[in-house]
Parts: sequence; structure tokens; C-alpha cells
Amino acid sequence: MPKSSSHTKVNPQESDEFNDTELGLQWQWHANYNQLWGMPTNSGCLRLYNADLSHPTKDGEAVPFKSLWEAGNLLLQKTPAKEFKVTTKIRVASKGDDQYGGIIMMGMDYQALVARRMGDKFLLQQLYCKGADKGGVETEKTLATFQPTFRDTMEYAPAIYLDIYLQMKVKDGKCQFAYSMDGKHFKNAGDLFTMRQGKWIGAKMGFVSERKNTKGNRGWIDADWFRVTR
Repeated sequence: MPKSSSHTKVNPQESDEFNDTELGLQWQWHANYNQLWGMPTNSGCLRLYNADLSHPTKDGEAVPFKSLWEAGNLLLQKTPAKEFKVTTKIRVASKGDDQYGGIIMMGMDYQALVARRMGDKFLLQQLYCKGADKGGVETEKTLATFQPTFRDTMEYAPAIYLDIYLQMKVKDGKCQFAYSMDGKHFKNAGDLFTMRQGKWIGAKMGFVSERKNTKGNRGWIDADWFRVTR
């Protein structure tokens, strides 16, 4: 058989429009899957419910996580190349303070860009942790404040919502986060992040949806799409 003169690199699917009710094979959970975390829906979006940032104990107390290294509900995929851009359109729904969602570049060091509810507003925040695998403690930096896109009118446990576009631009091991309110004009957000591998594999990128308070109704994020370009 004659040998081919060309060599073609084939990557798994990276972008996802979330039009199917099953996750694409590119996605991996950060721990064994729990059905309470969420999945793609019939309405053409990925819904991820907030998970508690704590370990339950036998006596009913909750021990807070030091960082997102301990969060099992991160939905991630491997980075596809040395240089690429990923953009997602999400709706953050919150029913209480300290519920948040967004995107993350995960590894032994990590950084995330999230929208967190505080009172009647959303805070755009950078979450950063160095040495997460060694018990490093996460830090938060508030970058902007937004009014909700809309609010529930129901009396019981009303949610407030924020529609936002989030982005990661990667080149030579550095990641710059950005955001947009219209999907056209993006503004850099937070510090330039030096990516670091995970425990057994390289860095991963994807979604985060968490809450610090363990009482009351959970919030969630709806991701309309996740698009990778090079």
C-alpha cells in the first residue's frame, strides 16, 4: 500500500451547540457524575445547577472547600491547541446570594471568570488559585457590577438573571479572559493567567456553577453554546 505524503491531525469535536440531550464525548466531569448537577435540555441549552462548595459531615455540619479543586461538578474538556479562542453565551440564574456561574481554565493552578449574585446585582469576578492541588486557597477579585437582565415575577423564591458572553483567548500557555454584553464587543477581564497542567493531564477548560450558601433554592447556568475557534 502506498504511503500518504500528508499527515492530518484530527481532534475530537470541541465546539458544542448543546442541541442534543446527551453530552458530547469531548466533555468530562471533574468527578463521578451526579444527576443533580444537570445535563443538556430539550430546549437547546446545557443546564448546570449550582453545587455546594462544602463537604457534608456525619454530624450534619458542612466543611467548606478551600478551592474549586474539590468541586466535582466542573464540566471540562481538554485544550485543543497552543493558540485558540473559546466563546460561550450563558444565562446565570440565581435565587440567593453567593450563587455564581461562568467559565474556568482548570489545572493545579486555575482561574475562572464568573457572575456572582450579591443582593439585587451581579458581580463579575475573577477567581484564582495557585497550588490548588496542594491545598491552595482561592482568591476573588471583583471586576464589574451588572444589573440583572430580567427578574422573575413570581412571589416564591424568585430568581434574577444575567445574560452574558464569556471568552478565553489562549496563546503560548497564557489565557486572557474577556466578556461582552452583546456578543460583538469584548472587554478583557482580570489578569493574564499562566496555565498549568492538571494532576494527570494538561489544563482543561469549561464551565463552573457553584454556591457558597448550602440552604435555600439552587441557582443554575444555561449555556446556549460553546464555540472554539483557531
